Amino acid sequence: MSNFQVKISRVYTDMNGVILNKSAVPLTLQNKVPFYLFNLFDKNGGFLQSQIVKPPMPGMYFLYSYVNDTSYNFLDFQAGNTINATLSSGDLICVYGDDPNLPNFLCHVILHSDYVSYASFLANMQGKSYQCSHFNYITDNEQNWQEVINMTSEDDFGLVTDNKLQPFTYRDPYQFTEGFIDVKFPIAITDKQGLNSYMLFDTDSIELTFYIDTIANINSNISNNGNSNSKAVLYQVR
Repeated sequence: MSNFQVKISRVYTDMNGVILNKSAVPLTLQNKVPFYLFNLFDKNGGFLQSQIVKPPMPGMYFLYSYVNDTSYNFLDFQAGNTINATLSSGDLICVYGDDPNLPNFLCHVILHSDYVSYASFLANMQGKSYQCSHFNYITDNEQNWQEVINMTSEDDFGLVTDNKLQPFTYRDPYQFTEGFIDVKFPIAITDKQGLNSYMLFDTDSIELTFYIDTIANINSNISNNGNSNSKAVLYQVR
């Protein structure tokens, strides 16, 4: 068995990349923000599938995503930028704003792994299926366990199935470690299946550790056999 850790954090900045105290954030951004893990990384399509399942809250707009140190970000050379010092190579950052065209404030959701580059892990997922027996969910705000995790799959035709997982129900009454849940629910992670949820405004950090039992090569991605009875189809990308 091996494991893979993802740390999820959120930082607010002005348009120069200067980190702001949360009290200085406008009310429209003082809300929960979505995060998208694994298969739904889509830097060209703007997380289209993910945002249908877990859309940004009203008044918050998805602007763009990038991988740190592998692509140019306009904040990199802004005077006073302080967010870059918080990022590591291979971090995936999703950027939201208070306006879709001329934002004044930005919200950055950062996906990071201590042991390997998060972006590298995603790149190596293609053609593989990671069978996870369970995962640990650690947070500084236990209210975040109330947020449903969506397990979303997309087939080769763009048809999507979605199942929901409630982390709070896996709270062991005899487990007294603060901010810790062991979610004993088996999941499969492929380049067409991932997890989506929200980070509350009062939450500053989430850490998910996935315990991988087996890694299998797959010949093709999830396919559609034309029988809609076997799938809970949410939408079709046209």
